[in-house]
Amino acid sequence: MWGAWAKDDSMLHPGWFDYNDHFTLAQAGSPLIEDTQNYPLKALAEVDNTCRWVVGFTPSGNEPGICPVPPTPTPIKPGSISGTVYDNGINSDLSYHASTSPLRSGIVVTVKSDRSGGGGGVVGTATTNGSGYYSFTLNPGTYCVSAAAPYTHTGPKTVDVPNGTAVHPVNFFYWQYLG
Repeated sequence: MWGAWAKDDSMLHPGWFDYNDHFTLAQAGSPLIEDTQNYPLKALAEVDNTCRWVVGFTPSGNEPGICPVPPTPTPIKPGSISGTVYDNGINSDLSYHASTSPLRSGIVVTVKSDRSGGGGGVVGTATTNGSGYYSFTLNPGTYCVSAAAPYTHTGPKTVDVPNGTAVHPVNFFYWQYLG
């Protein structure tokens, strides 16, 4: 481990490397004005209190004077939401059937930055292609996905997008009322 030594030659004693183990509070002094008995710093003012840096091994955490190392943050990797908007016909049961066909292009799908019904801001919109397919690339988080068209549709859906993960299918089904 690499550590700093004090500048004052009278303090260069290997046995004193951890100065807090050698000096009493009265000898070291205190930086606190409220500590009237020990203020100001005395012998400890000459000490370089640089922490020790580890080289060549992984510390166990019990080494005296070791520098704190912040954890490496997890990199944010975009994820995605995708799906298809299906036309489930008149009086449908809102479930997928082999006979169900995707709607044509032009259905607008919206993503908001909150759970369903939470009123979050719009993060993005996409328009379905000729097969009724849409997709979004998003940062990890919780989103509200909804589709709009001239049909009555399944309601908004809450979707959690984990770090770097594709969430699919998030499908929507439409039907027309017999008016």
